[in-house]
Amino acid sequence: MSSTETTSDDDEQHSTTNDDAAPFEAIIEARVLNDFLDPIDAIVEEFRLNLLSDGVSAEVVDPGNIAMARVHLDSDAFESFEVASEGGQLGVPLVKLRELLDFADPGDLVSLSLDQETRKLAVEFDTIDANVALIDTDSLRREPDIPELELPVKVALEGSQYRRGVMLADTVSDYVRFIGDTEAREWRMDADGDTDSRSERFSREDLIEGQVPDDHESLFSTDYLKDLTKPIPDDSEVTLRHATERPVKFDYEIGDGVSVKNMLAPRIEAR
Repeated sequence: MSSTETTSDDDEQHSTTNDDAAPFEAIIEARVLNDFLDPIDAIVEEFRLNLLSDGVSAEVVDPGNIAMARVHLDSDAFESFEVASEGGQLGVPLVKLRELLDFADPGDLVSLSLDQETRKLAVEFDTIDANVALIDTDSLRREPDIPELELPVKVALEGSQYRRGVMLADTVSDYVRFIGDTEAREWRMDADGDTDSRSERFSREDLIEGQVPDDHESLFSTDYLKDLTKPIPDDSEVTLRHATERPVKFDYEIGDGVSVKNMLAPRIEAR
């Protein structure tokens, strides 16, 4: 989903209540469905599911307006996918749906369909037949307007490298500093504790894109980053963009059907 879309555009594209939601029927592997839900689950407990002609998507922000995500699941990732041409929105209680999917094996085919009469999502897999009561979308937080920002530092890492840097920083501090250093020809993740420090250094040769980043640095919460990096596959390519005291954006894909765009606000230090 394009990062230039705004909340007002979304309101025009999609219905705003469950009463207006379009008929929806789909079959998908439990593993793929969970891949889609994991990045959402890292931020919120309930969300608007946008029903689109090319798949489904969600745009979420945490209660503190610190972390945001756009997650898209392509229609080609489904075994079958049918949605009315006008699209729609469903208010999904994520906690209840995840509890139900815990009973599914990764390879189970999960059938999803909207019961318009009861306003429930019918979920079937293996020998289980269940219904999940949907939430009125008017009661959910508005979808975030993820801004278009000028972020000159751009690096590309493997998911395992990125997560290792976050976890290393978390051993000594609640915050990690992302630093582009042209003189040292490297990009770093630095953390300073009361007595100890940690640094994960990436030279030009270590970066997937092989570029030397511009001179910029920003400070980010390791707690938020730990949650946001959990869904990232080890072998996935993660593209990060940031600038001095500006948010960090990072994009990655899960499998062949899930694309994720995250944004995390920085901690602005007192001058």
